Amino acid sequence: MTNLIILDFDGTIVNTVPLVTEILNCLRSRLGLPLLSLSDVRPWISQGGIPMISHCLSVSEVEARKYLDEFRGIYLNTPTPLHLVYNWVFDFLNFAADSAFELAVCSNKPEELLNKALRDTNLAKFFSLTVGGTGTTRAKPHPDRLLAILKTLECKHDNAIMIGDSSIDQQTCRSASVDFILFQGGYDDGVRLKSPDCAFLHFPELKDILNRKQDFLVPQ
Repeated sequence: MTNLIILDFDGTIVNTVPLVTEILNCLRSRLGLPLLSLSDVRPWISQGGIPMISHCLSVSEVEARKYLDEFRGIYLNTPTPLHLVYNWVFDFLNFAADSAFELAVCSNKPEELLNKALRDTNLAKFFSLTVGGTGTTRAKPHPDRLLAILKTLECKHDNAIMIGDSSIDQQTCRSASVDFILFQGGYDDGVRLKSPDCAFLHFPELKDILNRKQDFLVPQ
């Protein structure tokens, strides 16, 4: 029986806000706009490319499509620095692998960018499957991408959990009937939880959460 841990990417295992802000500010400079701070950009990371570009470049959503292509082109040619990986993520992934958990990534980041960022940060080797933005699946909070992972890895809904940092991840899990655990150190946009046992601030705490979950015990 598979015990599967699915993780979001931006704001869950990698703090991409500094990199995204740098690229957006490059575009804003060309437009003669003042630079944005990290706090200006952080609330928009989970909202999707078009809303983020529209807000952060002060353009219409129609215009944002053009700038989104340029943004992604710059991103594709910009390495994701290793230091942006959250503290203890590598320790947790090693623990999960040693404990016979299978690991996957479910993200709205375009798949090409997602896989490059995972390679840049030496994270790719931990994951059996990564599913990001493609033309074949609908973006979170639609459950398409999460369900595709379950189907590909032949995992039942009650033998999987997803770890994310936003209400979008929470809604995705609810739609897919998969347990959700909140990483509070990410870009939390107002997630409401019924139980504090479903949230953690530091990755070492996640080991205890997995041990406490009666329906998702750490393999021995």
